[in-house]
Amino acid sequence: QLLSIYYLLYQRAGTERDEIRGEIDKALKGLQRITTKLQASIDQHKVYQKTIHDAKVTVKKNDRAYEEEVKKRDTERTDIASNKLKLAALTNERERIQHDIERLNAEFE
Repeated sequence: QLLSIYYLLYQRAGTERDEIRGEIDKALKGLQRITTKLQASIDQHKVYQKTIHDAKVTVKKNDRAYEEEVKKRDTERTDIASNKLKLAALTNERERIQHDIERLNAEFE
C-alpha cells in the first residue's frame, strides 16, 4: 500500500511538473512575443531618429540656401540702387550737355 501511495505521489508530481513546464512554455512564448514587439519598437524608433536627423540636415541646407539667396538679393538691391544713382547722374549730365549745346547753338546763330 505504501508503494501505491508512492506511485500516486509520483504520478501527481509528474502531472504538476508537466503543468509547471506548460506554464513556463506559455511564459516563454509570451516573453518571445514581447521581445519581438520590443525589437520592432526599437527598429521603428531608429527609423524615426533617422527621419528626424535627415529633416534637421535638410532644414540646415535650406537655411544655408535661404541665407545665400538673401545675400544675393541684398547685393542685387545694392546694385540696383547704385545703378539708379548712376542713371540719375547720367541723366543730369545729359541734360547739362543738352543745355550747353543749346546755349552754344544760340551763341553761334
